[in-house]
Amino acid sequence: MNQTQPSRIERLKPWLIVLCLIPVYRWLFLAFGDHLGVDPARFMVQSSGLSTLIFLVITLSITPLRVHLTMPELVKWRRIFGLFTFFYACCHAIFWFWLDRRLNFSLVAVGVSERPFIYIGVLNLLMLTALALTSNQAMVRKLGRNWRRLHRLVYVVAVLVLLHMWQMQDQGSDYIAVIVAALVLGFLLLWRVVYQRKQASKVQESMASIKPKSE
Repeated sequence: MNQTQPSRIERLKPWLIVLCLIPVYRWLFLAFGDHLGVDPARFMVQSSGLSTLIFLVITLSITPLRVHLTMPELVKWRRIFGLFTFFYACCHAIFWFWLDRRLNFSLVAVGVSERPFIYIGVLNLLMLTALALTSNQAMVRKLGRNWRRLHRLVYVVAVLVLLHMWQMQDQGSDYIAVIVAALVLGFLLLWRVVYQRKQASKVQESMASIKPKSE
């Protein structure tokens, strides 16, 4: 049965990519139907930011699912979700620069001075860029143990994305999605800490069991 899992997961990858593009389909549908609201720029910036947050949560959920379902091949899906997190983060930055700031660097400077949390967004995008560029197998082999250390940045990104999204909300109802995401991310981070401690404990027990007994 385990031998069929990799091929099944591989077959589902194209469909997974189609599903990951649902926010794009929605944007196109709303744009062509002229349903982006009274402030299309604000809608697109917030929608792309929320999509980034959702895909980041999904990406971090893959490891617990992989462990509990005993499906190591799910790691291939984690990379796809991670790349789409980066994709929507890029959309978020582009929409802000293009639609909200109208490709005007003077307006960009004004926006940054008025809303310092934009610096957090820029830092997040830089870290996500590093993670995306090093997500392939060639970089895993090249970086060795440093690859794991680098990709722990995703937890820093998760906290900063929440902070960035929280500060850019200006209506009470808009906070609900951020609060829900914060609770889910908090659970996932707690699970990670507990899981790593259990793994470390197992390694210590294994090492102790193979130590030669003193005569």
